[in-house]
Amino acid sequence: MATYVTADIHGEFEKFKRLIKENPKPGFIFRNNNHIAIDCGACFPGGRLAAICLDTDEEYYIESEE
Repeated sequence: MATYVTADIHGEFEKFKRLIKENPKPGFIFRNNNHIAIDCGACFPGGRLAAICLDTDEEYYIESEE
């Protein structure tokens, strides 16, 4: 079974908004239906940058300094 990792979906913004809206923990990596959404709003106040290691499944976050 394939797993898809998504940061920014160019041209699929409505699909991306639906994925994020379903996230019970906003600001954290979201997994649903073999998709992993890693966009945690780093460009917005209070947002952060996220990354995931697909080999170990570890999640990493960097908080905004502002």
